Amino acid sequence: NRLRLLDQTLLPACVRFVELRRWTEVVSAITSMRVRGAPAIGLAGAYAVALAAQEFKNLPFQVFSAKLAEAASEISKARPTAVNLSWTVSSVMKASQVGSNPKQVEQILISEAESLEHEELQANRAIGEEGSNFIPYGATVLTHCNSGALATAGFGTALGVIRVAWEKGNLKNVIATETRPLFQGARLTAWELVHIGIPTTLIVDSAAASVLQSGQV
Repeated sequence: NRLRLLDQTLLPACVRFVELRRWTEVVSAITSMRVRGAPAIGLAGAYAVALAAQEFKNLPFQVFSAKLAEAASEISKARPTAVNLSWTVSSVMKASQVGSNPKQVEQILISEAESLEHEELQANRAIGEEGSNFIPYGATVLTHCNSGALATAGFGTALGVIRVAWEKGNLKNVIATETRPLFQGARLTAWELVHIGIPTTLIVDSAAASVLQSGQV
């Protein structure tokens, strides 16, 4: 009956989880970037729809359906640039159309959100396996912003490639840019890579060109 999220705005100084019981709280978490990264935002939105169903489940079915549709519309608008959000909200709402009462709809929504999370994690791992084939032995990789476990279902897309390359023994180290103005690279990527034991050097954004030109990457 709640969604548990890691508050990314507090990283790297503090690791704190928040428990959200209302769909409006999830919308607030998305807009304030407590949860960020298009895949993670999409999954949060899917679970937010399930929380909305829990909130309205004691209403007559017709009123329940109208309220749920209204909430889903608001959730999908929480971050217009995160295309995953509108897609996942639309996906769970479509799946729930076979439900004939609020309780049934609620269970379908939860099940569909869990299924999307599982699929996302599998896709991340597949991206990592495929992409790691392009990283030669002893390579140093430069990465910008954050596209790791924090931004996805728990493994990462671009950082997933880096993680698998490290597991295979091909990767030497990573150079991460700070990524202004919100410092996703300094606060999140560097923290995430160090946390899982991958050697990481943090550089200022304006140093990226010279680092690339020097042949270090």
